[in-house]
Amino acid sequence: ENQDERAETAQTLLALGAAYQFHDLWDKALLEYHRAKSLFQVLNDSPGLAETYGVIGHYYEKTANADSGFYYQEKALKIYQSLNDSRGLAIIYDNIGSIHEDLGDFEKAYDYFLLSAKYDSICNNLPALVNTLNNIGDSYRKRGIVEESVYFTTKALNLADSLNLNYEILSAYHDLAKIYRATGNESLALV
Repeated sequence: ENQDERAETAQTLLALGAAYQFHDLWDKALLEYHRAKSLFQVLNDSPGLAETYGVIGHYYEKTANADSGFYYQEKALKIYQSLNDSRGLAIIYDNIGSIHEDLGDFEKAYDYFLLSAKYDSICNNLPALVNTLNNIGDSYRKRGIVEESVYFTTKALNLADSLNLNYEILSAYHDLAKIYRATGNESLALV
């Protein structure tokens, strides 16, 4: 097996892990992620390794293991910083923000979501930016800061609408309804 074939195998293992995770087969997902990580280490493939650390960290976030989540996200972050990879940085900052959000630290989550939005903008990843803007709006809503929450969620909605991203449009409307419901404005929540 040559270097290119090994790199393809590592990418396939990552995809297989994601498929297992999608079907809630968490143990199998983690096994494939670690197999991919080992291959990327042997290949000395920094981008592949960073991506793998990121998905392993995301796995731990989704399985409510924040310490391991932070550990792997930090490893990914260091590699993406050394590579000056804006897209990778955006993903990892979003992942770290999500862990903080899960822990109820909405201020820290906001800080990381803001960094993610900055890098989404730098690499012009507009679909990812929609998600990040929605996360920022959510972090404001969870802190009871209504005006900014509406602002960022509406910004996400408008961008999603301009890109015809139906799922994100629905998500933004759903979040706006949560904001209006929380502020006692039921009539707007039902629009």
